Amino acid sequence: MMINRKLIKYTEYKGLKVYYVPHLDGGGTSFGQDFIPIIRKHFGKVGRICEFCSGPGFIGFSLLAHGLCDSLCLVDINKDAIEACNHTIKQNGLSSRVKAYVSNGLKDVPKSEKWDIIVSNPPHLSGTEKEYGFDIIAIDPKWRIHKEFYENAAKYLKPGGSILFVENDVGSNPQQWKALIGKHGRGLSYKTSFYYQGEKRSNGSIPKVFIERMVESVRDGTALSNGLDFYVHNFKKVLNSAYKQSKFYYVWSRKKAAR
Repeated sequence: MMINRKLIKYTEYKGLKVYYVPHLDGGGTSFGQDFIPIIRKHFGKVGRICEFCSGPGFIGFSLLAHGLCDSLCLVDINKDAIEACNHTIKQNGLSSRVKAYVSNGLKDVPKSEKWDIIVSNPPHLSGTEKEYGFDIIAIDPKWRIHKEFYENAAKYLKPGGSILFVENDVGSNPQQWKALIGKHGRGLSYKTSFYYQGEKRSNGSIPKVFIERMVESVRDGTALSNGLDFYVHNFKKVLNSAYKQSKFYYVWSRKKAAR
């Protein structure tokens, strides 16, 4: 693996071990697990799910482990994240059920892939390309990643397929997605946005992810490689209460019916 083997950890869902290093966790181990009850309530079990901006696949692998899909696809631009996904696939004997792709958006995903649902914990904050360079987990420059995704997602969805993104109202508001999907969502229609008021999590569980990422960077000697801006940026997120559970909401869109 390209990632540091000494720093590899795992979390476990229903006996499925998901391997990762802390700097790859953008919240999938905490608020990302709310996808489980939400998918169960609104969709039940489906055939194939894709996790877009998957990181190590915390959400996707957990959905698979909880029996909410038969098979899984994982997509991320970060080679280390997909390396971790492939390690999890190998260690759990899932090569026949799970595929992982390094892809800039959906550009490098085979056209043969077809999904019932796409889930994602994408970057939640708009910003500049420079900011994106030092924090690809949090920053989507002028919503470019979202726009390109919605322009191309429908071709990968099965008839009646759905998309469910978790967003954060420190960086966006629910109503902006109705307009963005209406403009950029080729073959898609906006359905609704909603806050999830299910399992309560400690507001300290999400900042813990960032702390672990900082500790790891000190341990592996890369603490200064991101530059001071990276740490200032994340400290501002804490001050803005971006990590509170109440800040996260979900955006649901669907593939339009064929005429």
